[in-house]
Amino acid sequence: MSNTEYSVDYLLDKMQSDSRLDDMQKCETLFGLSYGDGNGVSNNEFNSFMDGNCVGRDYSKILAMIESVEEEFIETQD
Repeated sequence: MSNTEYSVDYLLDKMQSDSRLDDMQKCETLFGLSYGDGNGVSNNEFNSFMDGNCVGRDYSKILAMIESVEEEFIETQD
């Protein structure tokens, strides 16, 4: 069993250094985590991620995808 504490800081650090994702994919992932009910990352964590590289980017495509999935879920619940 690992002694690693999987805190938000730890996970964001791992995502930031993950070479499998480009910067936009990292920012979109972070945006997805921060979107919604407030249980994701804080504004401060979002704004400081990758030295602020994610601030001011266009997230309209990822937002449309999130909203589409939410609408699909609502429709299947009716």
